[in-house]
Amino acid sequence: MRNQKMKFPAFRVWQRAHIRDPHIEDLNDLVDDIRDTYGEFVPYVSPEFGGRRARVLFLLASPGIMTNDEDDNAGSGFLSVENMDVAARRLAEAMEEAGLGADDCVGWNVCPWYVKGLSTMKVAERRPYLLRGSQFLTALIVRLPELRVVFTFGEDASEAWDLFAATFKGTAASLEKFHHRSTGPSGYRGSIEQHEVWSRELAEKMREVKAAAAGPDRIEW
Repeated sequence: MRNQKMKFPAFRVWQRAHIRDPHIEDLNDLVDDIRDTYGEFVPYVSPEFGGRRARVLFLLASPGIMTNDEDDNAGSGFLSVENMDVAARRLAEAMEEAGLGADDCVGWNVCPWYVKGLSTMKVAERRPYLLRGSQFLTALIVRLPELRVVFTFGEDASEAWDLFAATFKGTAASLEKFHHRSTGPSGYRGSIEQHEVWSRELAEKMREVKAAAAGPDRIEW
């Protein structure tokens, strides 16, 4: 099993020290805007990601509890593939197997703030959170001028992207979309054998994503 870097205090210190680096500053300014406007905890985007240089967007439904470092929570405070949860570890392992670096990618959540129990809610209960959060996709995409690929995880993230694509057809047409089940516990419910199959599928999809990200197309609004 892969050792996640967030377990090391020095890595957390590094994250905090580089939160306003030029490549990631615009994205974390957006995080601050959402925090200030809605009063919700939103994890910062990790400086390990490529930020404005990213060619791949990992789009998930909502952040897990291990991103939350407020109110004595043990989380990191960051959206990162190095977080101490199984969803992040699965992503990190697949990226390593495919040879896709974090500096080529960036992560975001359709609902940018943590909502306890969101993944277990019925569709009708989840939808208002996702619709409320999906309004920030436009502000996110304009901050990613090198973007080539959108990789959605779970049906909620996929649906949110499709709603965005229906409005911003030119932008969506310039980006290649890939999809995989949620890498969290709700998406990997099954036997050990099923987990192995899904992990192989994820690694193969990551290789396809890496190849697609090397393409020449740019965003057209």
